[in-house]
Amino acid sequence: MLFFRLVGRILILAGQVTLTLTLTIIFGYILLNLGPVRWIHQTWIGSNALGWLLQFMGWEGIEYTLDTLVLLSYGSMLPPSIWISVVLSRYLGTFKIRGNKKCSSAS
Repeated sequence: MLFFRLVGRILILAGQVTLTLTLTIIFGYILLNLGPVRWIHQTWIGSNALGWLLQFMGWEGIEYTLDTLVLLSYGSMLPPSIWISVVLSRYLGTFKIRGNKKCSSAS
């Protein structure tokens, strides 16, 4: 019985980790391709702000900024993904089948 409970917890944990990483990748992709990163590269204000950041940090190439934007976008999407995964697992945990328990009124 203890073995099955342990295996069940390991499967739930693996499912939570998989869901969290999947949501992080999806949200990060949306942020990079549909969100403010596109705005930064396409507008005059965004490109000036990016140039100022490059000069301020002492970076010399665009590859540094791309790596930084990817890291920031995925890093900013990790906490909401963890939160959604935890809330979803707790919500789905309320639907567990509790077995045949006797009613308190029945003797």
